Amino acid sequence: MPPTSARVDDASPALGERSSTIAWVSPEDDDGTTVDHPDSHAADDAPADASPSRRSGRSSSRRPSSGSSRSGTSRSGSSTRSSRPSSRSGRSTGSSHGESRRHVDKARTRRALLDGALELLTDRSLDNVGIREVTRAAGVAPAAFYRHFDRIDDLGLVLVDEVFATLRQLMRDARDDVVAADDIAKRSVTALVRHIHDHRPHYQFLVREQYSALVDVRVAIRTEIRLFSTELATDLARLPVTGNWPVKDLVMLADMIVDLMVRTAQRLLEVIDEAPEREPEVIADTVRRLRYLTFGATAWRPSR
Repeated sequence: MPPTSARVDDASPALGERSSTIAWVSPEDDDGTTVDHPDSHAADDAPADASPSRRSGRSSSRRPSSGSSRSGTSRSGSSTRSSRPSSRSGRSTGSSHGESRRHVDKARTRRALLDGALELLTDRSLDNVGIREVTRAAGVAPAAFYRHFDRIDDLGLVLVDEVFATLRQLMRDARDDVVAADDIAKRSVTALVRHIHDHRPHYQFLVREQYSALVDVRVAIRTEIRLFSTELATDLARLPVTGNWPVKDLVMLADMIVDLMVRTAQRLLEVIDEAPEREPEVIADTVRRLRYLTFGATAWRPSR
């Protein structure tokens, strides 16, 4: 009977040459895309001359060792090694494309959840909306919600951030390079009206959630409004009329202007739904009220 070690030597190369591909699905993928696990290519990355002593033994027992054979083996090994970098590069490119696609899919799902929530919030408050309702409106499975938000409050906070981030930028642009308070009034109202039309569901959400039972959302809205007032007070400090005012008076004027703008948003939403022909009237009234504030500021004697 041949020694046991001889059978092991004959079997080992075959085992060493065996390879397999392991498919796996990331639990974070929204679309369940199947990709190759990096470890599945370990055999491909192994050196071409692995287990030299065993390969040498098999080669000498099965065919004569000739110069041409050695040369052919060398060329074959060299060719295999030279082709592997391109294989790894291909896998890397495929992985990069896969990551990019998953990122796009996640962003699309997140947007669908936000838009689905806004649809539900047109006639009720956020604390009366369930997570399953949101996912149903978004067309995704309920489990997908928790890949983006921990609770319904977190979704509300994102909606607050979205509308105020764009509104603040619009108002900065409206006040940019303006030296007259009356110009600020006109530009600010124009920018607000345009923004309300472009983001009407967001404003319906904000107006209702000012008095929401969800404390985090309510506080976030009030914080954003205070920030809005602070930025406006900073701009007022650059105007000739109010440039020498103390900070508390600047903040007082800014608060009155912002309060008027919030009230204007509420009125515009009402007339857009019930009497759209009254919109020009609301806009003209708002501009007039802002002028009262700004013209009054020219005669104001700031407290010290």
